[in-house]
Amino acid sequence: MKNPLLTYLNSLSPAERETFAKAAGSSVNSLRLAANGYKTNGKLAITAEFAARIEKASGGVVRRQDTSDTCKKCPYSQSCGA
Repeated sequence: MKNPLLTYLNSLSPAERETFAKAAGSSVNSLRLAANGYKTNGKLAITAEFAARIEKASGGVVRRQDTSDTCKKCPYSQSCGA
């Protein structure tokens, strides 16, 4: 499966990545580590809370259901809002 967070990060300029990271309450390096599956054998494994912050910061481009297994399984994740 395509990695939506990595794809999104790669589409941004360095300045846009900084703005996105700040809006997500993170750093560019932390987002890169998460997107590349650091310590998760390359698997995108993000908490529901972090996935929600990423979704909000990306304006819904990176959906929480695509980055968090918890959100993917939750029947309410599409209606809980970014």
